[in-house]
Amino acid sequence: MMIRDPRYRFTLCLILFMIFQVIQADVISAGETPCLFYEIPDSKQDKNLRQSTNNDRMRVAVDFSLIEPAGRQRKKISAPLPGQKVILEKDTLEQRENGDYTWFGKVHGKRLSTVVMTVADGYLYGHIEINGETYSIGPESGNYLVVKEDYSKALPMCDGGKVPEIKNKKTQAKRAGSLQADSGEEIDVLVLYTKQMKKKFGKKLKAQIQNFVDIANSGYKNSDVNLKLRLAHSELYKDAKANENVDISEALYYFYADPAVNEIRDNYKADLVCLMRVYHDGASCGTGFMMLGLENYYSTWGFSVVEVRNYTQGLYCDKRTFVHELGHNMGCQHDRPNATSAGIFSYSYGYSYKKQFGTIMSYVRPNITYFSNPNKKYNGHTIGKPESSSKSAYNALTIKNTKETVANYRLRNSAE
Repeated sequence: MMIRDPRYRFTLCLILFMIFQVIQADVISAGETPCLFYEIPDSKQDKNLRQSTNNDRMRVAVDFSLIEPAGRQRKKISAPLPGQKVILEKDTLEQRENGDYTWFGKVHGKRLSTVVMTVADGYLYGHIEINGETYSIGPESGNYLVVKEDYSKALPMCDGGKVPEIKNKKTQAKRAGSLQADSGEEIDVLVLYTKQMKKKFGKKLKAQIQNFVDIANSGYKNSDVNLKLRLAHSELYKDAKANENVDISEALYYFYADPAVNEIRDNYKADLVCLMRVYHDGASCGTGFMMLGLENYYSTWGFSVVEVRNYTQGLYCDKRTFVHELGHNMGCQHDRPNATSAGIFSYSYGYSYKKQFGTIMSYVRPNITYFSNPNKKYNGHTIGKPESSSKSAYNALTIKNTKETVANYRLRNSAE
């Protein structure tokens, strides 16, 4: 039917114009948005690295003003990556003490993508995950490198969750007086690190550790788990009996039993404890104890060891090793084909699909920063199986059902 009244035609045109403006803003190209990274010329060393590895990389300067709390906050910013340019969409900005912060987001148009930009002590470590590809950003020789990781060079995350040998089931977790129980929405983590870690990362170490925590928190949020890790404290661990010269499993057993470590844990009321070391030549990058029950005595076994080797060195350790090992501490097991034992529940397994992807607890690459969850899809495929299935894989539900127990291993004053 033809619209004859000019007023109606004008109103219709105005509505169509407004719709067009919204659509145009939504599909704005990367070239029209402010750019987080600016590529700068390769050094001779960069060119040698390109030739000696299969990783694509680019040297960049970072425009911190686009992500910092007091800067030019934008909902969308562009980021050039090796071989492509993407638009990053801001989700949340987390501020911490001393001007530290983390920018969380997604890649525009990619529903199961993950973006984490961690800044601490003036240094940035970043993680961009899109379509099965992972890009790492980190400081290098006064600038930053953006590297497309070659997952064929990723070392195994884990040597298998260790099953605790529980001798005294009457042991109770130490509590801070009669403080109110934790709801399970926040778990406090203590990170200790070796002398080699301190030497290797120097002033960048705080940002590196926090980035592991932030990636873990993205994994929980991605998986619809209402949980956040809090870095309760980090400090140097000097005991050579758990350093890089010691087998990772031996280091775990020594570390968890060390009275000095447990004293620090009690002082900072940390629910879980992790030792970080520099990777040398072991078979995997991590190990940790399995939680196999909801009893408080599993607090004794809330320990892991994580090794770090970054993406510029050929073979590397995946940044999700930290959240993987804490997954064991919360009752999660690997994907069924690679599980060495059962998890805490019948469905406590990671998930993989025909070598196309694997969840955080899976051995299959490429990994995605999600725990197995049958209610989520990746490239048209569910990333888990419901608890009723004979091949159930639902670690997101596992953590939902264990996080309250773990969060109450140690209690802190709510004002802390």
